[in-house]
Amino acid sequence: MGNLYQLLTLAQKRDKAALISLLQQFEPKVHQSLRRTTRQNRDDLKQVLHLKLLEAVSQFQTGNTPGFFDYIHHVHDRHTVGEPHKEKSVLA
Repeated sequence: MGNLYQLLTLAQKRDKAALISLLQQFEPKVHQSLRRTTRQNRDDLKQVLHLKLLEAVSQFQTGNTPGFFDYIHHVHDRHTVGEPHKEKSVLA
C-alpha cells in the first residue's frame, strides 16, 4: 500500500486500510516476540502489543522527523564539536 511513512501519515488521519496495513507489516515481529512467551499468555500479549502499536501510531510526530541531510549534518556536527578527533596509530 505504501512505505511506512505514508502509512503512518494516513493511519493518523484515521485511514483504516493504512492502519491495518501497518499492523500487518509489524505482525512478523509481533509473532516472533510472542514465540518467546508461554502459550497461555500469547493471546493477551498479542492484544497488548497491538494496542501499543496503535498508541505509537497516534503519538508519533511525523513533522519532527529529520530528513537525511539533517541527520548527516547532525552526525558531522557531533563529531567536530570540541576537541578534534585524534586517530590512533595502528602500530601504537
